[in-house]
Formats: sequence, structure tokens, C-alpha cells
Amino acid sequence: MERIVRKRQQHLSARHYIGRSTTDTALSHFVRLVADHFGFPMVLVNLLDSESQHTIAAVGMDTGIRPRSQTLCHQVVRDGRPTALQDMDVIPASAAHVRSYIGVPIIGREGIAIGSLCLLDTVPREFGNGQLEKLQSAAAVVRDQLELMRRVGSGPAGSTAEAEILAAAIDSGQIVPFYQPVVDLASGKVRSVEALARWHHPARGLIQPGGFVPLAEDSDIVIDLDLSILRQAATDLRHWQSRTPDLRLNVNLSARHLDNPDALVALTDTVLDAGISPDSIDFEVTETAALAFHPGGGHLLEDLRACGFRIVLDDFGTGFSSMEQVMNLPIDGIKLDRSVTAALGTLVGDAVLRALLGLADDLGFDSVIEGVETSEQAARARKSGCLLGQGFLFAPPLAANDFRQLLRMAG
Repeated sequence: MERIVRKRQQHLSARHYIGRSTTDTALSHFVRLVADHFGFPMVLVNLLDSESQHTIAAVGMDTGIRPRSQTLCHQVVRDGRPTALQDMDVIPASAAHVRSYIGVPIIGREGIAIGSLCLLDTVPREFGNGQLEKLQSAAAVVRDQLELMRRVGSGPAGSTAEAEILAAAIDSGQIVPFYQPVVDLASGKVRSVEALARWHHPARGLIQPGGFVPLAEDSDIVIDLDLSILRQAATDLRHWQSRTPDLRLNVNLSARHLDNPDALVALTDTVLDAGISPDSIDFEVTETAALAFHPGGGHLLEDLRACGFRIVLDDFGTGFSSMEQVMNLPIDGIKLDRSVTAALGTLVGDAVLRALLGLADDLGFDSVIEGVETSEQAARARKSGCLLGQGFLFAPPLAANDFRQLLRMAG
């Protein structure tokens, strides 16, 4: 069973990179340097999913796809350690023209072998421990290049450089969650808290989400950003729940997660590793994101709910054209868009709020109204039947220490 699970994890990890790397000139150039350094006529960079080997860069051979079971690198990835074959009698018949083979695993970001860097020759070759260590170092360089391509994509040079800086900021902990409370409109008690990303830039100071989130959303960097915010926020929540056991956490979920094959494992493991139960977490997704990827409702959202997470539709009230589709999404609650809040106090605005709240109530959804900035807005929302509110009237997004103080003062 453990081997089956590991193979599944390896398959999912490899799928991060397959299809993103076949035209990368930097990787192709590096492979040629490896061939020159070691003096081997054939060098391959392979990624292996559960069925196939994808040769994404090569010297002396063609790139392409082959059945995994017919490849020399299958054992390297399966065992996660180097393999050296120097006798043609022990090399599979499918590669009978090869007399020497040395392959080392490429270890992905989850610590699982996702592929191999291998050297091949048609004559017997000796390969010492020192050379093996150098080849393993080269495999680490390949891994870093693959990770860069996965995260940054293939944008213009300027945007690529900016994306690299952003990726480094995530890795170094410069981007942290700020917290804005969601309060009971009747009692004023804090019921949950939304984690919102902020960048502590070493030169530019505190950068708001509009200054970096759009760049992250252009690539898979946003997946790493979301997971980093979730990891930090879940850790903070664990401490806060010691004083406020019923406190919940709201975290934004980018549309890219909905098309990511290992999103469920990554999100669940991140929460569990922080010592938090999934039933304390609300994932917020926009209507546009949910419908764009999964018009029928979305397997990921359903799977997350099955694990105990709640799904909340963010910015609700801005997509009336797809209301029927929204009603079929696997969600537990809605957050009413701030444009609805801004219209309160007008005949149409008040009527729209009552209609949306009535729809949510009929469908069994919880409701939160966002963008509450005045006492009048809070009063009108409460009078219309809304129970929970979020906005600057109650508190702006706060650093973790400041939010902890707010919790202490509240209760």
C-alpha cells in the first residue's frame, strides 16, 4: 500500500512539470554542458508519471514520450537512488545499443523522485564516486530550473525577473498573512478571520495585494503563495483557538488550484501539519473561478468538502447571469460583494440585499456581507437579516500580533 501511495504522489509531483519544459533553452543549454563535462555522447532529462517517461531535454537522442516500463530510468525513479549499469548483459534489450548507463534521480519539491538525469554511452565506461556526486549536483540544478519554469511560466524577460523575485519572497517568508475579523453584527463578537497576503518588501515597505497577487496569478506561483499563507495562518489559528476554540479561518483559493491534480493533498496536508482540523477552515473561491474551471460544480470543491472544509463563494452578487450555475456549485456559504454594501441606503440596494439573503437562506447558505465601513451599513445589513459582517468599521487587516490583541480585548 505504501508503494502504491508513493507512486501516486510521484505521479502527481511529476505532472507539475510535464508539458512546461519542452522548449526551455536554459535547460537544453545546461544539458549540453553536462555532456561536455562528463564526456558522454548521450544525456537525458526525463520526467516520469505513472505510465510514461517524458524526455524533455536531450543530447545525442531525441526528446519524446515512451512507456515507463520500457525505460532505464524507471528503477531510478522507483527507488529514488542512483543506478549505474556498465555491462551490456544487464542492460535491458530495449536499449541494447547502450553499453553504459548512469542515472540519478531528480527530487521534486515534495521530496519525491520525479525523474532522472542520466548519461549513456555505446562503450563501457567507469564512473567513480566523485563523478556521481557531481552528477547528483547537476540533477539538483535541473530540479531548480524545472521548479523555476513551473512557477514562472514563459512570460517576457521583465515579467520573468519580477516573478523570480516574488517566488523568492514567498520562500524567504517576506509575504505574510494579515487578518481581518468577521464579526457577529448583533453582538460584535469575532466569529472568524480572513487571512490576506501582505508583502514586507525590504526596499518598498508593506505592499498591498494589488501590487503582487496579479503577477502571482499569471503562473503557478499563486499556488505556492496560497499554500504559504494557509500554512502561516493555520499555525496562528492553532494558537488563537486555545483562547477562542470556535474561531474559524477564511483563506482565499486561487482558480489555479481547481486545475491542479494534487491540490487536495497539498491543501489538506498543509492544514493537518499545522495541527488544525479541516472543519475550522473556509476556502473562499470566486464565482468566476469556480465556473470557469468546473461548470458542473468541481471535483476539487466536492473533495474538499468531503474532507471537512467549508467552501464559500466570494464576491457574490456580481454574477447574476450565471445564478442557476452558482446554485449548483458545492458551496456552504456566500460573501456578499462590497458593491452590494455600497448600495445600501438606496431603494434598489436594499432590495438587492434582501433578495440575495433570501436566496442564500433558501439554499441553506451562511452569509457574510463585506465592505462594511459605516454603522448605518451594518444596521441596514442586520435589519435585512444578515448575521455576519466584515469591513473597516470593525477592523482593517491586522498583523498577527495586532489581531491577537484584538481577540484578547474582545474577550
